[in-house]
Amino acid sequence: MNEREIYDLDYAIVKAKDLKPSFTTGGTQKRTDMNEEQIKSIAENFDPKKIFGSGGFEDLPIILHDGQVIAGNHRIQGMLNFTPKSRYIYHRAIQEYYNIDLKPDELLVRVPHNRLNNTEINNLAASSNQGRFNSESDQRKAVLSHYEAKLKELDQKLDADSIYSLKNIVAKNLNFDKATHPNVGDSNLALLMYNMPRTKTQGIELLNRWQKAFSNDIKSYEKVKKMFVDNAGSFHNLIHDMNFPNVSLNAYLSDILDRSFANLKNYQSTSESLKDLSEKFYKTSSLDMFEKSDQSTSDISEILGGAIARFARFDDPSKALFEALKSDNIKKGLKEFKIADVTKDMFDPKSKEFKDIDIYDFAHYLLMVNREPNENNPVLNRLVQAVKDMQKESEKGIKQKLEAPSEWGPNYSEFKGDGLGAINKLLETKKGFVAGAFHKEGLGNIDLVWGNKDYGLEHILKRREKQAKNQGLNEQQAKEYALNVVKSIPEIIEKGVKVDNNGRMAIEYKNIRVGINDDWYSEKLPNKWVISSYEIHNSESEPPSLLMAQLQGVGLGTPKLTEPNPTTKKLNKD
Repeated sequence: MNEREIYDLDYAIVKAKDLKPSFTTGGTQKRTDMNEEQIKSIAENFDPKKIFGSGGFEDLPIILHDGQVIAGNHRIQGMLNFTPKSRYIYHRAIQEYYNIDLKPDELLVRVPHNRLNNTEINNLAASSNQGRFNSESDQRKAVLSHYEAKLKELDQKLDADSIYSLKNIVAKNLNFDKATHPNVGDSNLALLMYNMPRTKTQGIELLNRWQKAFSNDIKSYEKVKKMFVDNAGSFHNLIHDMNFPNVSLNAYLSDILDRSFANLKNYQSTSESLKDLSEKFYKTSSLDMFEKSDQSTSDISEILGGAIARFARFDDPSKALFEALKSDNIKKGLKEFKIADVTKDMFDPKSKEFKDIDIYDFAHYLLMVNREPNENNPVLNRLVQAVKDMQKESEKGIKQKLEAPSEWGPNYSEFKGDGLGAINKLLETKKGFVAGAFHKEGLGNIDLVWGNKDYGLEHILKRREKQAKNQGLNEQQAKEYALNVVKSIPEIIEKGVKVDNNGRMAIEYKNIRVGINDDWYSEKLPNKWVISSYEIHNSESEPPSLLMAQLQGVGLGTPKLTEPNPTTKKLNKD
């Protein structure tokens, strides 16, 4: 890596099926963008001169003793997909360069001579990708994977009297490699991303998209980004602040980030933004615009984004937002703006205590705090009234909503908005459901249900396991395939598109379909819910790609996906 960090490597002959290339964050993997062209080039037009003898990270892939890849995920995936021609060239080149005669199911790799600790593995994997990330998004995903273990151990309250102090406390607490000078920017970015729970990478993708949108005004992009990253600890504190348990800020944080960027992009000034939002959301005669709960959620997110984007126009945005998000200052503002108080007003049945405020009350506070006296104008008052109207409709909607079917069992509400967490919880309990495990624009909240053999996660696992066994995988391999399909659901919902599948709702992405339902025995439910998930494939003579990759790994698949396998059975497509 450098003069002070040198790792001795040994050559090793391994079975191809034992290698574990990965293109998702976690473990040894710090890059996440798969370059399919690069893999295809290695698989179909292997050139040994581009790899053998290159030295450093570009040479033979480097793996751990358990098969995880430290350097060379694309190379290994390409080698696993070798055409007969490329395999022949590879075999001859290994003989020529290394005087080794490999068996058809073997590959030559490098492994560290000594066992490495987690810090050394992380550093080695990250160094292997320096200068080779496919995107800014990829770099941010690498940052998150570095800090993930420490993030889970972070205290729920970080005491700091200034934004400078708070940033450094975060860095000190997340110092995973015990560096003398912890990386303040990366650690705070990781914390911000971690508290956006719908998927691990949602916030990262938002930053990537808005960076492109602000390509002609990068200073404004950096201003908003810095304000949010610097205040990662502030958001973290508020999410865990038991003075305000009903605010549930983490469920809105990614939307707030998104709408804050949009607000700064679309409006030249705070007053222009305020006027437009007021005209958009204030209705004097009807509240019919708030009838749909997912629309109401979208509306309050836009107002929250506008309220926080206002701080980006201050001389010191990070400091201004830090002060506004401090627990004591929130209490002070709630009292000053007559939103809530320490105790309820015995003469006002509608009054609230601090602990009773919700996201609408918090939006009301953010709209009012840190304003000049002359800003308390009719436009602002109309927008505040719109927020109150949304709140009333939300409360009315909650009372009117049907309960979830009793057959579903208990709701593990702590995993709302955390798709991966919801999956792991239901795999552990094998019962119950998570209301709002996912959220998708245009569909609203989506529930995840354990179910039984006919619907939900249990149904998906049993059907996919049976499908894999029919293709020749053993029981353990079939279970692994079924689990991979289930674990792909969060990404499909996040990145996929809504489709009509013969009159049934579904979300599709990368040839995987997640079936969605909106009723229970013809009775409408407040949320959509996941009923099934499976790979889509067009060829009657071949299994779908995810299963195909696993079949190839155990020597049961064809060497080239475009060549039909006459022994493969036809699969049901659902």
